[in-house]
Order: sequence, then structure tokens, then C-alpha cells
Amino acid sequence: MPQAISIEQIKSQRSAQTESPFEVRHLNQKQLARRWHLSHRTLERWRCQGQGPVWLKVGGRVLYTMENIQDYERSRSIDK
Repeated sequence: MPQAISIEQIKSQRSAQTESPFEVRHLNQKQLARRWHLSHRTLERWRCQGQGPVWLKVGGRVLYTMENIQDYERSRSIDK
């Protein structure tokens, strides 16, 4: 007789099947500018000035990992 499993177990199995250890989510500068309601030129200026989140240049494209974006957002949050 088959054993019953919970919804949580099913979700866990599905996420384990779809997650890859090499899968990293990135945003380009225009996507990040939209996320933060900034001009993409502001991000360009920040890169030239050594400000803003850590970025990558891959094949001539500037990319920001979600991890670096979230780290930067946390570092800029104000605790009251």
C-alpha cells in the first residue's frame, strides 16, 4: 500500500528537482534601475565612482546577482 505524503514533502521534492546548484539569478542594469526606480545612468555613474552593489561584466554586459543586490539593500536599510 502506498504511503501518504504531505503537501510540504511534495513541494520540497519539486523544488529539489527544479533547483540547480549552478542556477544564479541576475538582473541587468535596466532591470535593476526599474526595481529601484532609478535611471540606468545613475547605476553607470555609481559603477564609475565605485559605489552601489557589486557587479559583474560578462560578455560585455553588466549584471548584478540577486545575492549582491539583496546584500546592498540590507546594508542601506535604516533600523529604527
